[in-house]
Formats: sequence, structure tokens, C-alpha cells
Amino acid sequence: MTNQSVGQGVKDSGTMTVESRYLRDFQRHKPPSFDGGKVDPIAAENWLEAIETTFHFMNCPLKYQFKDAYLHKYYPITARVKMQTSFLELKQGDRSAEEYDLEFKRLARFSPAYVSSDELEAERFIAGLREERKENVASQSSFVYAKAF
Repeated sequence: MTNQSVGQGVKDSGTMTVESRYLRDFQRHKPPSFDGGKVDPIAAENWLEAIETTFHFMNCPLKYQFKDAYLHKYYPITARVKMQTSFLELKQGDRSAEEYDLEFKRLARFSPAYVSSDELEAERFIAGLREERKENVASQSSFVYAKAF
């Protein structure tokens, strides 16, 4: 087996020890599971954030992470574009202000350029409000989205 493992490119025992230690430490943090089923960009992003937090607390070196491969497989650019489009087209419609706010927050993370400052975020939020609410909120000269609801 030793000759076979060298030919297959198995890492030396020192590297395996380090990787085994990281794996044990990772499992000790009881990270959330991800089934990889239906591509749901929000679930994929939430899971990745939880895993990255675990890696951070483990002081795991970047060479042991897999973010690019994961994003490519479970969070494709088409899904991200679809969520960005949903955000840009978001309107309050028949939703209550609270329901609109929740959906705004859920989708805003896919369009960071449009919410990169309080002013931009407020403009986007106001743009999607019903007309009667839009006029009321826009007239407040110091409207800041984070404080609105």
C-alpha cells in the first residue's frame, strides 16, 4: 500500500495530521449541514456565511477553504443575477410596510452596490414604496432607511 499511495499523490503524514486536526476542530463546532439539493441562493449564502464563521473561529488558513468551488456549484451567476433583478424590481404592492421591509432586506444582500450607503439604501427603499407612502416618506428630509422601520 505504501508504494500505491505514493503513486496516487497521497500527502505525507505531517500534512494529513494538520488536515485531520482541522477536520476534528471543524466537526467540534457542529457546523450546519447543506444538502446541495435545489439551488436556493439565500440558503446557499447563509450556509456559506455560517461555515466561514466557523473557519474564522478555527483560525483555519485560506488554503484549506473552498469558497470559489462552492459558489460556482451551488450559487451560480445566473441565480445571483436573478436575485439582483428581483431586488431592483421590488415594489411594495399589496404588502404591509413590514412585509416590504423584510423582502427588501432579504434581497438587498444580492445588490450591494445599490445599498452601499444609507442614502442609496433609502433611495432604493423609497422607490419601491406605494405612491401614497412614497410621498410621505420622501418628504422627510433626513430619512434614513435603517431608522424607518
